[in-house]
Amino acid sequence: AASIYCKLGKTEKALEIYGPSYIQKNMDKPNVLTSYAYFWSGQDKNLESALEAAKKSVELSPTASTWSALSQVCQKMKKFEEALKAAEKALELAPERSKEFYKKRIEQIKKAMEEKEKKNP
Repeated sequence: AASIYCKLGKTEKALEIYGPSYIQKNMDKPNVLTSYAYFWSGQDKNLESALEAAKKSVELSPTASTWSALSQVCQKMKKFEEALKAAEKALELAPERSKEFYKKRIEQIKKAMEEKEKKNP
């Protein structure tokens, strides 16, 4: 439902059903936290709450997926150093079949860091 509301431009409605109050009730469920972080980083909205969820998911279950979610949220927030560290940790923990995905993510973050440096030397 939150996805539909976002597509309709009704972010406030989405937040009512799948926002900070929802996630506070699920702070002990790493899979829920990770999905939440991915969802909101994909929307490029509610990033502070997504960051909180991603950090908690890593704390509860430090897997490639949780580190990747944290990386994605940090990247959207332009916290590139944190995004890079999280992506590197995801790569380290990833199964062999997924490593290429994480290597590409790391390259994307490094490219974004370089572009930011060119704009703000």
